[in-house]
Amino acid sequence: MLSFLPLVALNDGFSQALALWAAAVVMAGDATLQFVAGALADRFGRARVQLVCGGLMCVLLPLLPSILRVPVLWAVYLYVLGGVAGAVYTLSLVASGDHFSGAALLRASGLIALTWNVAGTVGPIAAGVAMRLVGNSGVAAVLWLMAAGFCVVLVRSAGRGAE
Repeated sequence: MLSFLPLVALNDGFSQALALWAAAVVMAGDATLQFVAGALADRFGRARVQLVCGGLMCVLLPLLPSILRVPVLWAVYLYVLGGVAGAVYTLSLVASGDHFSGAALLRASGLIALTWNVAGTVGPIAAGVAMRLVGNSGVAAVLWLMAAGFCVVLVRSAGRGAE
């Protein structure tokens, strides 16, 4: 998201400063809404909050190309999107702590970081190709596929009794 958001914003007519500000808004949502996600996870369960965050990403991402054209809404939209995307990662780390301890926890945390980094490498490549082929909506489509894949995995693991 952060790799291509400034490019998407520039393609939509944002100034360079405003395009970079958009990325800062996403990071602010990521940083500040983790407390809310944690409190909600404590109250309603981590897996449920993760699924809601993944679902929100699937609802919000298709709006990306059009919402940037609405000056009143784009900052709030990006703030919330950053928060729900960040909560998916943070709550995944929490999940590993629920299921593993000791060396197994270190391995699980390493695998989560590795997965995040692979997605951080493959995602921008796929988003760049998609952006070149179909424009700004290509970035949203690639991110949506990743979010939908996360939701599918989470629902399947919940079906096997994982919390």
